[in-house]
Amino acid sequence: MPTLGTGTDIPIGPEIDAEDIYIEGGPDIWFQDATANPQQNPDSDGFYWGLSGTAAYPVYELGCYDDLSIADSRTSNPVTCAALGNVRQMQRRDALEISLTFKSLLPFETLRHIMGLGAVTHNAVEETSKMGIGNLPQNTFFHMWLARVYDEDLGDYVGLYFDKVQFMDANPLTMAYGKEWTVAVKAMALANSARPKAQRFGMMLRYDPSVL
Repeated sequence: MPTLGTGTDIPIGPEIDAEDIYIEGGPDIWFQDATANPQQNPDSDGFYWGLSGTAAYPVYELGCYDDLSIADSRTSNPVTCAALGNVRQMQRRDALEISLTFKSLLPFETLRHIMGLGAVTHNAVEETSKMGIGNLPQNTFFHMWLARVYDEDLGDYVGLYFDKVQFMDANPLTMAYGKEWTVAVKAMALANSARPKAQRFGMMLRYDPSVL
C-alpha cells in the first residue's frame, strides 16, 4: 500500500515563523501639508516617508481620538470563463479609508484642516481666535504619519505613512451631556502619481534592531 513517507503534519522547506509580538492600542498620528517634502525623500532603499516640520509647513498632531480603523477600498471584478467559471478576481486599489472619533478639538489650527474651515485669525487685544465656516476646500491634501511603539524600552515601533490624504467628512460634531465633544472624522489616502507605483498610496515600516 502507498504510504505518507515520514507522516509529518508540517510543511517542508523554508518557513517564516510567527513572532510572539502583539501590538496594542492606537498609534500616534500627525499630518502635514502635502506640498512639503517628506522627511525621507527618499531613504536609502527608495522609500518616501516621515514628516519634517518647518515654519511654512508645520506638523499637526492629531491628539486624543478613539475607534481608529483603516479600510482598504478596492474595485474587484471576476474573470469568467464559459467552460470553467470564475478563474480570477481582477482587483485595483482605489484608496484607503481612515475613520476615527476625534476628541482634541483645540487648537483651531488643527481643527480647521479636519473640518474644512477657514484660516485662523488671532487677536491679541481681544485674546481670541476666529475662523470662518464657508466653502469646503477642494485641493488640500496632507501627508499622514501613524506610529505605534510596541517596546518602550528599546523604542521598537510600527509606522504607516500615507502620502496624499484628504479629509472627507467631519460629521457629526457631538456635544453629549456629561461627555467630551467629539467629531466623527473620515479621510481618504489617495493615489499620488508622483511616487513609485509600489508606493502610490504610502508605505509601512517596522523599526526593531533587536530582531531585524
